[in-house]
Amino acid sequence: MTKQDDGGLAYPQPYTQMTGEDHGMTLLDYFAGQALVALGNWAPRAPGAAIEKWPEPAELKRLRAEWAYEQAAAMLKARAVTSQERHSP
Repeated sequence: MTKQDDGGLAYPQPYTQMTGEDHGMTLLDYFAGQALVALGNWAPRAPGAAIEKWPEPAELKRLRAEWAYEQAAAMLKARAVTSQERHSP
């Protein structure tokens, strides 16, 4: 199983300040958090569906979290492509 690209640390610190294995939030986590902020009060549901047919609150949270990480992964992918374009002759 390969590790998903997490973009590295969101707030890198000099090596001398790092201790242990956990160095904080990854860029993937940061982007997912920003996607949730942009999401606001959006709730995934079928167009025109009555509010009674919305998923239960726990399911909404799961759907929102999945959506946020999908957006974050797309941001990392776009960032890599943009970075390659900037550095190519």
